[in-house]
Amino acid sequence: MPTSLDAVMADALKLSQNDRAELIERLADPVLSAPPLDPAWEAEIAKRIAVKDAGLTESCSAE
Repeated sequence: MPTSLDAVMADALKLSQNDRAELIERLADPVLSAPPLDPAWEAEIAKRIAVKDAGLTESCSAE
């Protein structure tokens, strides 16, 4: 038998404030998408990927 929304809400309200905040983030993440990028940024990203894929850049460790 499926769990009702009211039952889930009642259980969620029993969680600590930190756990409720994490639950909200986990539930919202797949629903809320990032806004579209400006076309200029899309072009810049594509250019940088092409340069990297062509082997024209060197990578270095962040360390």
